[in-house]
Amino acid sequence: MEPVDQQDQFQGEQIIQSNLIVAQNQPDTGDRVLQAVAQFIESQTDAQRRQAPHVEPIHMQFLKFDPPDFFGSTKPLEAEEWLKRMESIFDVMRVTDEEKMILAPFKLKGKSVEAFNDHYFPMAYRYEQERAFIPGKQGQISINDFEAQFTVFSRFAPDLVRTEEAKCRRFLDGLNADIRRGVEPFEITNYADLVSKAKIVEKGLKEWKQEQETI
Repeated sequence: MEPVDQQDQFQGEQIIQSNLIVAQNQPDTGDRVLQAVAQFIESQTDAQRRQAPHVEPIHMQFLKFDPPDFFGSTKPLEAEEWLKRMESIFDVMRVTDEEKMILAPFKLKGKSVEAFNDHYFPMAYRYEQERAFIPGKQGQISINDFEAQFTVFSRFAPDLVRTEEAKCRRFLDGLNADIRRGVEPFEITNYADLVSKAKIVEKGLKEWKQEQETI
């Protein structure tokens, strides 16, 4: 996918706004994200680190177009309208089919996620994603990106994160060792608190490393 500069983004927003005015108050439909997110987020992050000018992550570019949410609908025309509106955004962004599958789920809401999963993700695929989720290691990505990846994969393996404590344990196990050591002593059992504490530890480690480099 080609980078979206400010001028292209501004022009894209104008095009999208004109396309969306008609259907602005209608219920929204659709969602396709939940597939390659883990690998995609990591590759996006690595690519951004290698580029001289900062390139905004693709999902942030996507959300700036204010794409509509889809809450599910029994009316085919409403679902079709949602898909058309999403495609108009994708056309402006010039994304690949794989990137479309990653971006669309950001706008699926409520039971539309379950319906979308049932329709697009057969049970064999869910088992495959559950196996992929089990290792769930942070690797080279940030806590923000790991948390997004963790959230997506947890939808395919709900039994592994059924309780807050189980979810925290699974998330903690996936953290890099240096961050995990900074978080474990607090014995946090609330997921939101755990993520917040992990971000604080990550920030502290980053600042410490920067200080060491200047010595």
